[in-house]
Amino acid sequence: GKASVASLTADLAQPAGESNQLEGNWRLDFKHLESAWGISEEARLSGRLRHSSMDAGAKRSDASWGGWQKLEPYQLDWEGQLSRLSSEKLQIEKISGAGEWRAPDLIIRNLQAQLYDGKMDLNAALNVTNREVRSQIAFDFDVHRLSPLLATNSGKWLRQFTWKSTPRVRAEGARPRGERDGGQAAQMA
Repeated sequence: GKASVASLTADLAQPAGESNQLEGNWRLDFKHLESAWGISEEARLSGRLRHSSMDAGAKRSDASWGGWQKLEPYQLDWEGQLSRLSSEKLQIEKISGAGEWRAPDLIIRNLQAQLYDGKMDLNAALNVTNREVRSQIAFDFDVHRLSPLLATNSGKWLRQFTWKSTPRVRAEGARPRGERDGGQAAQMA
């Protein structure tokens, strides 16, 4: 991708006596960001990186963690925002969210999007050890507007539904490791 303006501000340091650790804060800002996903007028991502307080001998990760294994010794907090994201298939006025990494858990908090005269709120968590996923979502935009993103059969399935006013949807679910169909619940208002 490319941006007309890009700025990285970082305050990273090695704690005294720790040659293989980095800690600190960072912020990345873009104006007119172009990527394979589309064009955004403005984007900001910031965070804090800290070395975990776990004992050196308390390593829990193994090869099943994949790339997450390299992040085990760190704690990462982040937040971000994108304004006016547009592509051939998707238009989002604003999207923002925050999250954290505390091995073995990746958590997304308050991912909020304003799109298609409505909004979406999402919270999710992934435990990389057992692959358990938990999520909650609520939205009140016309999901038919997402049809360009869907596979042919999914779009065809969605088109069978119509409504006079945009439904408000709330759903939550969990998918424990090894289960093909996770527990789930949904409400439509």
